[in-house]
This record gives sequence, structure tokens and C-alpha cells, in this order.
Amino acid sequence: MFSDLYGQQGPITAMEYDHAMTEWAKDRQSVVFHAEVDNLRQLHLFLDDGGLIRYGVRIHNAPLSGNTKFPLLLPSKANFTDLVIRTTHVKQLHAGVKSTLTALRQSYWVPSGRQRVKTLIDKCITSTKVSGTA
Repeated sequence: MFSDLYGQQGPITAMEYDHAMTEWAKDRQSVVFHAEVDNLRQLHLFLDDGGLIRYGVRIHNAPLSGNTKFPLLLPSKANFTDLVIRTTHVKQLHAGVKSTLTALRQSYWVPSGRQRVKTLIDKCITSTKVSGTA
């Protein structure tokens, strides 16, 4: 159990989790990508209604969710991005780079994502034990 800023106690709800992830992503984007905001169109990026930077080169007419068509842009080398990648890797039951990257790209776009995912998976002790590459 925990107590939040408003004195409410109990486990975090899915809506609170989504809100926190959105705010953290917005914070990281504002720090890392502040210069890119002026050149959004040239980089195939756009600001959504919530002020988040999204990657815009995806299949527009596909029957997919908005997050999948237009994933949030995350900086490649940021602690928040590393946490998102590690969480995705664990949710994928310590799958390899390809599966983790595919799951990650359902909601997020990380420049040089394959290299970043590989770097973090190589440091994962559980994955090393499972694959036997110690």
C-alpha cells in the first residue's frame, strides 16, 4: 500500500499508470528534443493533442490503435527509455531483441532502438541464464 500526494491509499490504477507514463514521456521529450520541435515535419514527427511528440511514418489506414500507428518518440539514451525497454523485455518473458523491439514499437519509437534494446538485453542476467551465453 502507498499514499499518493492526495492522501489516497491503495494500489495504482491503470489510468494512473497511463497518466504517469504520459507525463514522464512528455518530460523526457521536452528536455531531449526541444530543438527538434521546430523541424517536426521534416523529421516525420508531430505533436498530438496532449503535447506529446509522435513518430508519423506508419501505415495510416491500417486497423491499428493510434499508439501503434503513431508511437511516442522516446530519446535513445535516457533512464526512462531504459526502464520502458526493460519493462517490455520482462513482459515478453525475457524474449530476444526482435520480440522485445516489436512489442516496444507497439507504443514507442526509439531512435537506434535495435541497438539500445540489444545493449540492455545483453545486460539482463535472467536472459543470459536462459540462453546460456554466460
